[in-house]
Amino acid sequence: MASVSANLEVVTVEKRSSIAFLRAVFGLYARGIPFIAIDRANAVLPAGILSAQHVDCPEESGWFTADVPPRNDEGIAQITLTSGTTGASKAIALSYRALADVSRRLIAVQSLDASVREYVGVPVTFSFGLGRIRAVAATGGHSFLPARGFRVDEFAIMLERGEVNALAAVPTLLRLILARAARFEGIGEKLKWLEIGSQAMSADEKYAIVRIFPNARIIQHYGLTEASRTTFLNLSEEPPKHLASVGRANGDVQIRIAPDGLIMIRGPHVACGIVTAAGMEPLTDSEGWLMTSDLGRIEDGLLYFEGRADDLVNVGGIKVPAELFEEKLLAQIGADQEIACAAGNDPLLGQRLVVAYAASRGDADVETMRAAAASVARDMNIGDGFALFPLDEIPRTPTQKVLRREISGLYADSATAQALSTPTPPPITRETPALSIPAAFHAVFGRRAEDSTQSFLSLSGDSLHYVNVLLALETIIPQLPEDWDTKSIDALIAMAHDQQRDGIGRTQSLRVIPANLNSVRGLACVLIVALHVVGVGADEGLKIPLDSMWHGIMNAFTPVRLPLFTALSGFLYAAMPATRGGFMEFAQRKFGQLLIPLLFATLMFWGLRKLAFHRDDSLFLAYVEGYQHLWYIDALLLIFLVAALIDTRIASRTSPWWAILVAVPFIEPFLPEWRILHVTNAILLLPFFGFGILLYRTPALLASNALAFVCVVAVLPLLATQFIPYGTNDVMGHFSALHWLAALAAVIAFLRFFPRIKWLELLALFSFTVYLWHPAANGLVRTIALKAGIDNIPVLFAIGLVAGLALPVALHIMMQRLPKISPLFIGR
Repeated sequence: MASVSANLEVVTVEKRSSIAFLRAVFGLYARGIPFIAIDRANAVLPAGILSAQHVDCPEESGWFTADVPPRNDEGIAQITLTSGTTGASKAIALSYRALADVSRRLIAVQSLDASVREYVGVPVTFSFGLGRIRAVAATGGHSFLPARGFRVDEFAIMLERGEVNALAAVPTLLRLILARAARFEGIGEKLKWLEIGSQAMSADEKYAIVRIFPNARIIQHYGLTEASRTTFLNLSEEPPKHLASVGRANGDVQIRIAPDGLIMIRGPHVACGIVTAAGMEPLTDSEGWLMTSDLGRIEDGLLYFEGRADDLVNVGGIKVPAELFEEKLLAQIGADQEIACAAGNDPLLGQRLVVAYAASRGDADVETMRAAAASVARDMNIGDGFALFPLDEIPRTPTQKVLRREISGLYADSATAQALSTPTPPPITRETPALSIPAAFHAVFGRRAEDSTQSFLSLSGDSLHYVNVLLALETIIPQLPEDWDTKSIDALIAMAHDQQRDGIGRTQSLRVIPANLNSVRGLACVLIVALHVVGVGADEGLKIPLDSMWHGIMNAFTPVRLPLFTALSGFLYAAMPATRGGFMEFAQRKFGQLLIPLLFATLMFWGLRKLAFHRDDSLFLAYVEGYQHLWYIDALLLIFLVAALIDTRIASRTSPWWAILVAVPFIEPFLPEWRILHVTNAILLLPFFGFGILLYRTPALLASNALAFVCVVAVLPLLATQFIPYGTNDVMGHFSALHWLAALAAVIAFLRFFPRIKWLELLALFSFTVYLWHPAANGLVRTIALKAGIDNIPVLFAIGLVAGLALPVALHIMMQRLPKISPLFIGR
């Protein structure tokens, strides 16, 4: 391994894709003098590197011929800068031995010889192009540098005349050839060698290139600045099923996949290290392995590249490699489309996958692209978590690598500008359906709803979206059909006009969606936080005696808090049940939303209690039996799975839920205490979840004024029974018939008569995060207040309640800006 002290002296060579550049580089190569390519003479060099001399390189195109055998010594040959697509560039030191290993393996895998006459379609100032020149020069062959970069017509003419028989190109350039495949009919057979650079390219594109150049020995490589040409895929020999890979390691190169899915590389081609002000920093571990930032998998000895870990887009907790999405999309819309994918901030999802396309080319079929992107998004489980984004051109490096961070920045600027200039949406009224219906969709889906041929389902709306759009549409279309979510915006507008013209008014509704749904959900959230601020027992929370007024009030709302919260979960489930996507898709989505934050929060609360209160609780039992307030998430997960099984395996009817609603109160006294995953509590909560489903699927329950009157009259005295001592309380209190009736009556009473309150509606959007983290928030603020000498119970209650609501909301908003860790905290 070469050693480098601080202030390494090199020759700086002007970075220009020119024969003059090649002459300078190969002259230094022969003399054993390291160099670095820079843009201009007075460029700032990386720390730790000094310029001993500078060489200017004028424009010079045409043929370059040299016979330069590889050198095998450990001296530093070149300092090269990483492309900087995902951060600041690093100065990578490459040894003669590393460069020689790459050349020898490249010559061997392609069977290059002195007859090679190569059209170099990429800049020779970067790793790919200069590596081609080295390999060709090592065989005594010739390389052609075009005057104005790669041009399809020029290459075709030279190939037709027999002047060239080899090509070096990246997928972006090869797509130009694919778009003009007819030009190569009858002459494609003359190509003998082709190397493809390491950019994303679909298997169909590779197969199409093989058909155009049937006699060529075509290889694609995977590599990076620190380890050039790590694998080779021989397109000419591998079967079609292997073309999605990036090939195999050869020679002394080794690859493996780390537990977190990152590609690891070892071999003589790996760079010496990073040059810094303090000297050389190693790139590899003690065993010589280089850990990349690239995701991949190995199957049958073939490496499958799955994008950069830096380019993962976190769409609602689903990690999507931008490059993989891009590859799948190109496979559907055609290789000639100029697109690139990147991450974009999204206020609800955390991030959205941005599909940027070159609108200036004028050949982009936006609707076809949108449909294809929607298909890929469904396959990758992100639903509507993507956005099309027009740009004049896709930002790229000189080697045609996509600058994804630049796209993200442009998208953010565009979204901000749009938000500042977006006019106030028109009011949603029946009199103006042409304005109101698009406004209702736009309020939920944003710019994607500007396409009036889209429907709710094609926009991939979820259950909360469903309820919000439905509330608006029922104001505009009196007789809204059950399948409204399959109809386009245009069709809904036409339907509204027809009903308006025919004087059709509202008849019996197919469903009843309370306008105060989110307000009631926010109220349930407040009641739960209030309970934990006071404390479930006398030794928790504010540590108030059980016979105090505070505990009496909390007990009075026992039949309201969790039954109401659970019933609303059932109501929203019924809007978008498991039958829409099948059991497995529904289960995967719920596990991603609930299980990941549950596991993390359990560990956090277990650790906090151990540190703050020196509790010696078993972490194993904390996960198996549920921990503190988190038992409810365990129970809710089980309930969701039971509901999905009932709907997908039995039928999406009401009869199973009526049976559960009637049976569970009778069997409750006989249920054993199954603490594992709180199965018993899940069974006791299941009727309330089912009641929420019934309220959605049986509209008469919420529409009946008589039933609403009975519930309102009954609910206050029933809640008052909570003040009557009845023995030991558990989480749901004592499940007598009165308490079951109180809970069911309270759900209907609140949904029928509780007012809409804006701040509660906003709070409802963060209800899951509030539930997860409110005990830590109010506990922290209470501790600070007590240490500050505040001991007034009403003041401590108010402080704890505000903190328990506000701090988790602030956490949620902050986590949306940190997509890599947000699933742990907010489950999105």
